[in-house]
Amino acid sequence: MDRFFLGYLLALTIFTSAFLLFQVQPLISKFILPWFGGSPAVWTTAMLFFQCTLFLGYVYSHLLFCRLSLQKQVRVHIFLLGLASLMAFFVIPLESLKPKGTDDPTIRILLLLTLCVGLPYAVLSTTGPLIQAWFSRAYPGRSPYRLFSLSNMGSLIALGSFPFVFEPFMELRTMGRFWMIGFWVFAGLCATCGFSMLRRADYDFGSKDAEADHEDVKIPWMWQRLCWVGLSALSSLMFIATTNHVCHDIATVPFLWIIPLALYLVTFIICFDHPRWYIRELWCGLCVAAIFVLVCLDLELGFVQNLLLHFGVMFLICMVCHGELVVLRPENRQHITEYYLWISAGGALGGLFITLIATRYFDEYYEWPLGLLLSFLIAAGVLGKVAIQRRWLGAASQWIIGFGIVIVTCFVGWCLDPFEWLVSDLGHGIKKQVLFQARNFYGTVAVTDKQYTQPIAAGENNGVRRGLDSGYRSFWSGSILHGRQWTDPKKRDVPLTYYDKDSGVGQTLTYCIEQTHRERPVKFAVVGLGSGALATYARPGEGARPADECVMYEINPLVEQIAREHFWYLPNYEQRLGRPIEVRLGDARLTMEREAFQDYDVIVLDAFSGDSVPAHLLTREAFEIYRKHLKKNADGTIAGMICIHITNTYLNLYPVVKNAAEQVLTSKYTSVYKESSNQEMLERSHYFVMSNDQVFLDRTPTVPPFESVSNSVGDKTGRKTIEQDWPGIPLWTDHYSTIFNILWSP
Repeated sequence: MDRFFLGYLLALTIFTSAFLLFQVQPLISKFILPWFGGSPAVWTTAMLFFQCTLFLGYVYSHLLFCRLSLQKQVRVHIFLLGLASLMAFFVIPLESLKPKGTDDPTIRILLLLTLCVGLPYAVLSTTGPLIQAWFSRAYPGRSPYRLFSLSNMGSLIALGSFPFVFEPFMELRTMGRFWMIGFWVFAGLCATCGFSMLRRADYDFGSKDAEADHEDVKIPWMWQRLCWVGLSALSSLMFIATTNHVCHDIATVPFLWIIPLALYLVTFIICFDHPRWYIRELWCGLCVAAIFVLVCLDLELGFVQNLLLHFGVMFLICMVCHGELVVLRPENRQHITEYYLWISAGGALGGLFITLIATRYFDEYYEWPLGLLLSFLIAAGVLGKVAIQRRWLGAASQWIIGFGIVIVTCFVGWCLDPFEWLVSDLGHGIKKQVLFQARNFYGTVAVTDKQYTQPIAAGENNGVRRGLDSGYRSFWSGSILHGRQWTDPKKRDVPLTYYDKDSGVGQTLTYCIEQTHRERPVKFAVVGLGSGALATYARPGEGARPADECVMYEINPLVEQIAREHFWYLPNYEQRLGRPIEVRLGDARLTMEREAFQDYDVIVLDAFSGDSVPAHLLTREAFEIYRKHLKKNADGTIAGMICIHITNTYLNLYPVVKNAAEQVLTSKYTSVYKESSNQEMLERSHYFVMSNDQVFLDRTPTVPPFESVSNSVGDKTGRKTIEQDWPGIPLWTDHYSTIFNILWSP
């Protein structure tokens, strides 16, 4: 009965630890996000911390198991559990830890995470290898690797439950309290495991037991260790690289990152549950075929088919990597902690390569095609090895298979074209080139230029006529268009894409210029520089009226470089007004929080077009900061306006900003939706404007989003208004925000 109880206790403990591991990562990362600007760099730095801490936890487990007796293992680990349980009180950071300066936040983020969750997270990370090592001694005839499968099952459940179960219904502080209680439960379970093992006096970890006396101690050879590290690193790299590639080149869909991470965990669950699930010739053959189809066949696939193909390839690559890890697992279970130590080192190296190498030295996501090429070579090599072992091609099979693998791999590498050596031609009359491409912590940016060397009639260009003066330049952040400008000098002052004079922001700024501020300057702020198109609205001084003032807030320094070197909006502003435009680098909210009163007539928030919206810019606390900087009337009421660009393919931000207008600013509001125009180079735009100016509100009635509707014969005869004011959406705060309930229905 005791053996039966111990087995289930070990399993429950390892499941609980894995669940808590994957719960605390998004919990603490989301909590500190507003403190450090809400940028992807915060997530990247946090993940770097968690990967390194996980590795240190595995080092601890390996040393504890190999160097100490069972009694000492239990004493040391219970002491560490008690200390970590006390530190679990600080999983929600204290306000005193909030940064005050403007220096690089990387070191401060790492120190904060170390103080708040360092020890509890490290103790949780020790559980997997240590519990499996104890299990292997308590149950010599049973495989401990199924517990690793169970651990990944716990991680998978935690992954899905945080955004879909906990986050929509709980504030971060409430989740933090539940996590703290959960850690105490885990600590109790783990301590009970230790005491239960001590009662089994015949299992002494400090000396060779009966099993070890009758088992030849087979030390893993160096090549085997290198394979553990390399296969784990490749699967980790391909999981992250595929996520980046899909979100960058295919679609920026909310929660899309969950799919590859879930598939990554599922492959661990399948492979480590039992060796029978990994049939080498089947999975390697499917992997080779899938990569070949992906990179060699120029298929015009739809959105869903593209996702299925890319995620399917990633799944098969991870199956091969993790399946081979199972094949190469140590025969002697005395080395089980070392085995997991090298696997964790490989996983960390895969993430570190992308964080420290690819992000710094690659200007695009080149790690994805390079990873595909290496994966193809490994899968083909394993398949060839199986073919040789089973003599599928006779005595000369080794040379034939080896030569074939080299030729096919070279062909796949040529088709992948990882560094874009192949040049594509758009056809006669059109010249397109990439002028600038770079990558940093904030993602990838690019500037493309398109020119027409001969006129193109509307009938030859989807109803859009283009002349020799129709060339334009585009600014891309990932797959999101952030601005365009005509290259013809006569048209360079025309704002394009989302910023024309009929758009919501255009009407707002034009009203201020022509009505309320005809005799005095307008001072407006723009959060999100882009190509700098909104600078065109600023007027030079005239007579007694000083020039208007435009202040730009931008978190990514590469964006300012692009706006100044590849577009003409900012240089034209400086030439027209006779003074430099002020670009304040850093997160807009943190910068405004530190600034004195700015007396803005208009604040334009233009940072929400992608799927990863910076939610910290839309919370109660953020709008209180904006209120501080808006111009006030003599009676203290708000005279300034806030114009928010809420155009988004997947998220309905209208109820979020409506709540802020009503509950924080107590302001009236309107919204303006405008359809796209390919001829005029205008994209569809949707702006929400907060204002107490009744004249402006009367002149700018609400224009809700709409979609075209067709009659029975398929002709578009009208339009249907899209309902956007959804009930039941609460006000976002720094402790509560979720995009789950504002997703547009498919």
